Amino acid sequence: MGFLAQLAVLISTLVLQAPPPPPPPPNAPLPRELAPCEAYWRACVVFSGEVVSIATPKPPYVLGPNRVTFQVDRRPRGEIDDTIEVIVGMGRDVQLARGGKYVIYASTFGIQGLTAHRTRRFDDAREDLEYIGRADRETSGGLVLGTVRTGDEATQPAAGFRVVMGNSDGEWTATTDADGIFRFTRIPAGRYGIMIDVPDGYGATGPGVIDIPDPRACAQPQFRRAGRRYIIGTVARPDGTPLRLADIVLRSAARLSRGKQVGARVKTDAQGRFSIAGVSGYRYYVEVSLSVEGQNPRLYAVSEEFALTAKTPPLHIVRGAR
Repeated sequence: MGFLAQLAVLISTLVLQAPPPPPPPPNAPLPRELAPCEAYWRACVVFSGEVVSIATPKPPYVLGPNRVTFQVDRRPRGEIDDTIEVIVGMGRDVQLARGGKYVIYASTFGIQGLTAHRTRRFDDAREDLEYIGRADRETSGGLVLGTVRTGDEATQPAAGFRVVMGNSDGEWTATTDADGIFRFTRIPAGRYGIMIDVPDGYGATGPGVIDIPDPRACAQPQFRRAGRRYIIGTVARPDGTPLRLADIVLRSAARLSRGKQVGARVKTDAQGRFSIAGVSGYRYYVEVSLSVEGQNPRLYAVSEEFALTAKTPPLHIVRGAR
């Protein structure tokens, strides 16, 4: 299926409005923090106030969120009482202190009550206060400001990539600049499919769908260009003869996921060849094991670590060559 056809299928499944996702469990990986122009329009209340009390979770839920009571002094968004309780600690929230003053963006999730999804100390909230002050006066339309990264830890900008965004009302295209940044301006409120056009054999990971809940809001999607999607190679004995029916396991060599198996276990053919498809990372190494009837597989050889790029040659693994 072609790139534009994939986008069309994605767009056809969209609905224009959707509720915000529920907060993650306490031990889940932290989500990307929302920018003020994202958080403001997703929140049902935005306020500043002083912490009156903090109710910490009781054992065994020592890592759970806190229930914090605030004395509200400003309420630029939403109608709330002078005293309000908010669940804080579901994401990248700052550590709160009794008597401290904060800017809080919060939404209601099911029966849990108001839950903060962006929290700032008042003295550190200049960016937030500037945006909140002009939010209701913004008239230029929605903004999508995203990034595309590549590399082992997704820290290198990916320049020159085409980005396509659209829904049933229209389609927009942009190209990443030297810093891997792309932007769409004057975007109407709605839900949009968004995809990165990458070379054949590569992939891209990212949100796939973004929401502009208000024509004055923004979205900041982050994409990572994944590596080539397949690895090929051969395994040989020290005398050069092919090693047939060996078990091949691809493992990540990235810092944060080192040793994790990537893809399915495969076997070499009669010529010692193997191919691993569906690869979407960057740095790897290959383990080769031999299965003996009635025994557990034993490790035979391990390849050098390598970065998967369009120019990565086929691997040739020989026992003792590492």
